Amino acid sequence: MITRRTVLGLLVAVVVCSGCAPRHDVATPPPAATTDATPDAIAAAATYSAIAVGPRPGQAAIDLTLPTIDGASITLSELEGRAVVVIFWASWCAYCRQELATLVEVYEEAHEKGLEVLAINTEEEPERVVAFAAEHRLPYPVLLDHRGEVATRYRVLGLPTTVFIDAEGIVQHVHPGIMEAAVLQEYVDAVLPSEVSP
Repeated sequence: MITRRTVLGLLVAVVVCSGCAPRHDVATPPPAATTDATPDAIAAAATYSAIAVGPRPGQAAIDLTLPTIDGASITLSELEGRAVVVIFWASWCAYCRQELATLVEVYEEAHEKGLEVLAINTEEEPERVVAFAAEHRLPYPVLLDHRGEVATRYRVLGLPTTVFIDAEGIVQHVHPGIMEAAVLQEYVDAVLPSEVSP
């Protein structure tokens, strides 16, 4: 019989392997008692993962309003009509730094085609985030989720987690962990407004 502990153990293992680390406010259960993953266990873990990560593809993105590092604020729903890539990240995460750099290139190429990027920093001091954004010359808005509340609503279990939202505000893909640049570009192309998609 597959227990909830077994499923959670497998899920946490997947998250740790796919990203820098789990967020610190997410409880990490003890590892499963067995190291032999049966087909039933793998299927159960996949099912639980689909439930745990939200919103899922095909669902409306959860609206959010967060302050930016320059003192303004951004509301996701006000970007309707433009494709949006939301990345949850932290400066200590090496994979996050790599993906943020890739997003700089993608943003500079696709911004005029209807793409917005929201880089949501989770649970770090604003001064640290401001310094990081300046050092790395991030051209897109950097938002502050100081208490991790938005990350929790989006069920972010590890960093980076990237959400691809189309111009109608519908989530098309959620990707935990680092991506190859070509894969990221493919997901971006899929959410760009149809009249400008390649």
